[in-house]
Amino acid sequence: MHLIAGVDEIASETQVSEGWTYAVFPHASIQALDQAVSGGSVKSFHGKKFKQTQAAEYELFLKAIRAELEKEPNSRMLFTLQDLSWKNKFVPFAKRLISGALKNVGVLDPSIIQIAEHLFPGVVKLQGLICGMSWCSIEIEVDSDSVSEKLRNSAANFGAVSVPTANLLSAAYGAYRNTVFRTSPVMVHGGIKVLKDAKSRAIQAADVFGNFALSFLFFKLGDTSNKRAAKAKIFENVFGDVLDTSKIHSSVALFNANDIKIINPGGFTLSVSLVASG
Repeated sequence: MHLIAGVDEIASETQVSEGWTYAVFPHASIQALDQAVSGGSVKSFHGKKFKQTQAAEYELFLKAIRAELEKEPNSRMLFTLQDLSWKNKFVPFAKRLISGALKNVGVLDPSIIQIAEHLFPGVVKLQGLICGMSWCSIEIEVDSDSVSEKLRNSAANFGAVSVPTANLLSAAYGAYRNTVFRTSPVMVHGGIKVLKDAKSRAIQAADVFGNFALSFLFFKLGDTSNKRAAKAKIFENVFGDVLDTSKIHSSVALFNANDIKIINPGGFTLSVSLVASG
C-alpha cells in the first residue's frame, strides 16, 4: 500500500512547546477528502485562517478525515509536542545526523545542508511514530516555508552528475530506517516534496487537525476564548469518542495563561488511528 503523509509544524502560543502534526493516508483517501469538501466555499483549509462562519465546513472536513480513518487501518492522524529541553536534544541530534551523512558523501554546499537540517527532524520523528507498517511505501509532503521551499530547485553535483536534494533526503530516510525504525514504511525514490498547503490536501489535514487539537488542549486546560472554544467543540464533536483525554492534565498545563508547557520531560502525542470494523 502506498501512503501519503502531510507534515506541518505546530507550536504553542509563544513556542514553549513545539512539534509536528501529521496526516498519513493512502492515496485513495486523499482523493476522498477532496471529493468530500469539493462543493463548499472553503477551497483550502488552514487552522489559523478559520472563521466561525466556516465552522460547518471545517467540521465537514474533519468528519471526512475521520471517515477515512475508519476505512483504512493504515491511516492515522498524529499531533506531537516537545518541551524545549527535549527539542534542544532531539533537533540538534537529527541535524548532526543528516549533515554528517551528507558531508560523508561529499556534500558540503551550505544551502543543501541548511535545507536538509530543516526538514530531517520532522521526517525522522514521523518515522518513529509509524513503525509496524513495513509493507507500505510512503511519500511525504511538507508545508512550504522560507527554507523548505528551496528544496524544489536544490541539487548536489557529483562531477557531471546532479542529484536532487530530495533524493539525498530519501536515501537518508532509508538509511535511518534500516538502522533504527526497520518496520516503518519504505520511502519511494525522491519521496519528500515541499508544497504550499493550498496544493496538498494531506498538509491541510495535518494543519487543521494539529491546530484544532491544540485549541482542544487549551480548552480542556481552562482557556475558553471564543475561537479556541469553537475549534475545541468541533474537534470534540468529531473525535471525542475515540480520544484518550485521561492523561491531558498530568501531561500538559497552561503556562503564563496563554501557552502550554509539557509537565514531564519529553513530549506529548495525541494520536487517532481507527481500524475499520466488520
